[in-house]
Amino acid sequence: MYDIVSKIVLHTNEEGRRNNIEETNRFEFLAFLGILILIGVNDDASLDYNDLWSGELGRSAYIAGMSRNRFRVLGIIRFDDKSTREIRRQNDRFARLREIFQLLSANF
Repeated sequence: MYDIVSKIVLHTNEEGRRNNIEETNRFEFLAFLGILILIGVNDDASLDYNDLWSGELGRSAYIAGMSRNRFRVLGIIRFDDKSTREIRRQNDRFARLREIFQLLSANF
């Protein structure tokens, strides 16, 4: 699992540099992932970002995990190297997820 998270963080940071966004790390990414899971478990996916972090409708776990703005910015998550994607996609339509899928398969 460590390799998978490291790859996602690496490629997300590559995209972040292209968009002038502060880099993330494993711990912040895992917090982001945890919040996504909690949003699903709590059936909060239909709520707006602002509501998820509001004092009235939001949940303390989201607020404690990270700021609303940082959560929104981390939506740039990437699973592959975007700069080489088109070349890889010519032979592999699953190119965006291939590397992560292979690491996941190896772990199982």
